[in-house]
Amino acid sequence: EAALLTHDDIKEAIVLARDEGGRKQLVAYLIGQTFSVEELHVHLKHRLPDYMLPSAFVYLDSFPLTANGKLDRKALPAPTWSPKQVLDYVAPQTTIEKTLVSVWQDLLNLQQVGINDNFFALGGDSILSIQVVSRARQLGILITPKQLFQHQTIAALALVANQETTIAAEQGLVSGNVPLTPIQHWFFEQDFVNPQHWNQALLFEVKAGYSAEMLEHALKQLLSHHDALRLQFYQQDGVWQQRNAKEVDSELLVKIDLSSIAAEQQATALDAEASKQQAQLNLTTGQLVRGVWFDLGAEQNSRVLIIIHHLVVDGVSWRILLEDLTTLLSGQTKLPAKTTSFKQWAETISQSALTLNADYWLDVRRSEVFALPVDNIKGLNTVATEQALSFSLSEVDTQALLKDANTAYQTKIDDLLLTALVQTLSEWSQHTKLLIDLEGHGREDLVGNLDVSRTVGWFTSLFPVLLTNASLPTIKEQLRAVPQKGMSYGWLRYLNNTDIAQQLAALPTAQVMFNYLGQFDSALSANSPFMPLTDASGLNRDVHGLRTHEFEIVSHIANGQLQLTWRYSGERYYKATIAALMQAYQQNLIALIAHCLQPETGAYTPSDFPLATLTQPELDGLKLPARQVDDLYPLAPLQHGLLFHSLYAPDSGVYCVQLGCQLKGALNVDAFKHAWQQLVNTHAVFRTRFHVDNWEKPLQQVAKQVMLPFSIYDWRDLDEQTQATRWQQLLLDDAKIPFDFTRPPLMRLGLVQCSENQHYFFWSHHHVLLDGWSNSLIMQSVFAHYKALNQGNTAPIAAPRPYRDYIAWLQNQDLLAAKAYWQKTLLLIGYKIKI
Repeated sequence: EAALLTHDDIKEAIVLARDEGGRKQLVAYLIGQTFSVEELHVHLKHRLPDYMLPSAFVYLDSFPLTANGKLDRKALPAPTWSPKQVLDYVAPQTTIEKTLVSVWQDLLNLQQVGINDNFFALGGDSILSIQVVSRARQLGILITPKQLFQHQTIAALALVANQETTIAAEQGLVSGNVPLTPIQHWFFEQDFVNPQHWNQALLFEVKAGYSAEMLEHALKQLLSHHDALRLQFYQQDGVWQQRNAKEVDSELLVKIDLSSIAAEQQATALDAEASKQQAQLNLTTGQLVRGVWFDLGAEQNSRVLIIIHHLVVDGVSWRILLEDLTTLLSGQTKLPAKTTSFKQWAETISQSALTLNADYWLDVRRSEVFALPVDNIKGLNTVATEQALSFSLSEVDTQALLKDANTAYQTKIDDLLLTALVQTLSEWSQHTKLLIDLEGHGREDLVGNLDVSRTVGWFTSLFPVLLTNASLPTIKEQLRAVPQKGMSYGWLRYLNNTDIAQQLAALPTAQVMFNYLGQFDSALSANSPFMPLTDASGLNRDVHGLRTHEFEIVSHIANGQLQLTWRYSGERYYKATIAALMQAYQQNLIALIAHCLQPETGAYTPSDFPLATLTQPELDGLKLPARQVDDLYPLAPLQHGLLFHSLYAPDSGVYCVQLGCQLKGALNVDAFKHAWQQLVNTHAVFRTRFHVDNWEKPLQQVAKQVMLPFSIYDWRDLDEQTQATRWQQLLLDDAKIPFDFTRPPLMRLGLVQCSENQHYFFWSHHHVLLDGWSNSLIMQSVFAHYKALNQGNTAPIAAPRPYRDYIAWLQNQDLLAAKAYWQKTLLLIGYKIKI
């Protein structure tokens, strides 16, 4: 309400959260001059985070009052939800768009997703992106995680989606030798006391109607379908190897009857039995999966513990397996088609070990990192001494962390979590340089024509990152600088028999490991037979084994809240020390979220605009308005020339294009204006201004929102001859008005009403925005949108390929080769031409 009242022409404002179709929508009730939704959004966008923007505006002459003279909120009218009022929502039109909307809504747990909504702004992350790829593939749409990161809206993604599956994958049983992957090499390098006992396990309550026999049959089908679950490990000349067996002869389900134990003692008994079962896996025989069915008696639902050795499973794999278990236990016998096998993926990356970016990983500053303080330097750091403390963020803070807090600095949740962690550890240790091992899902679209979106296995990437300076923009840039999302470290460290691997092995290792596991709210569907439990479920690792880090900090989102656990050795650190660190971390994180939600907060960093290739000082020198810039990139060569000539002779008007016409018939002026505004919202060129201070490297800046200058004239009281004369003069006068290259849009529109069924219309723009071929496309788009709006519908506008893609394409061209080609070709003309 305060932000609305900063507008000079709004006298009073009330904002309510109304329940519309099961969703809370903010509705603003206003007294004052009527403005378009677009104008009000532009006014508020500069003052409020996105989640605080009203979805509808209702204008009233006065607010309803009770008999006591107080505001009668119940008497405020419901808004009329129309395409013009719900400005930011654009419904899907094509089959691909509708399918992708359904997938996003399901995985993000949202009731409404528009085709222009950003996946990451809605709370998506890299792990959820893999699930998007998997779900879309099952529905006949082929996309890759890389495409989702490049095209973050459904409108853009639908343009590159392929409805023809082109990646072939073995659908039968995969067998044979499999190269160890980097993370598997890391595992065996640790030389654990008992490598057989290093598991991941999940405990569930089983809903009524399911039996142990049904689960055992489903587990057998999982082993047949997911080849990595049949891996076997063996040593050859003292070196661990693995092979894929066609079948594994092992006991997949153990039934344990705890019904005779008193209910209050069952949890303890289950934990003890679970520890015994977790110690039963065997690497050499291939017994890497075990289910345990706990019968708690007729009065309680049974419990199921699923144990899998970490060598063959990771967080993404669990999501796949749980989804498949739900499918099989529902009575279906056919699972979705296999994607690229773990064997093929391991073979491909073993042959693609990169030496690129070795300098980054060999950064000498890693040797300058100080060890973290320890309460008891002589204390053991084993699994047996491990302790853990946890905290949860509120749902409100978690939603902000996922969505709106990332708007200020164009960040992701990992950036905020790590910034708060670096702040906490730096304040505690008094060290400004921290080396932290980060875990990624490792399923990056970097090598070969592979699709592992539904492949089970241990794909995790583990890599050290040196973080200095605890400011959010700095941490963000340091994380963006990590090459190949950390994958190249594993390649260089374990798959590369050069001195680079030896140099990396000699560098100091990180004492802190950080892992954000993503959102688990979508891991189990509503029709799943399982309900997740957090009860004690045995030891995942052998108690005699050494821990790999001083601190293991793991977080995920469940039930709408961030859950963070800090694991440490109870012999090396006092509980009070870790409790203080946890409290400081939570406070730093909440303060960081609050800072990012402040409307005036925000800045850009070079990674936001990769095509511009600017340093931070160069970017700061542009003084970009916070939260208002969509993109920044160089000019195309012809744009460069047009802009140069326009600035050299600003009064010539040679590149100012003006189109005028007469419109006959009834015209819905509001719909016509909105159709043109939609054009501006859709095409970046109409939201573009130019930076020419550095003429050697001029740039074009795209604003997130721009209001279109649209002048309306009423000449109905003039005779036809006078109208015609004034029309010609209006065109001449408009043509003399120069465009300000620093203020978008570089276009103007004018509409003259001559009678109820006749209008003059002109459109002026600068040639630096458009070529001649674009005009017909623009008019076609505008009138299609106008027709739909005039009929009360949302226009089926196909999202265009963004202009930035053309600039990116230009940057990837070999200009020297092109110059040589044209020099050779033009010599045939017979006279010299200077290029």
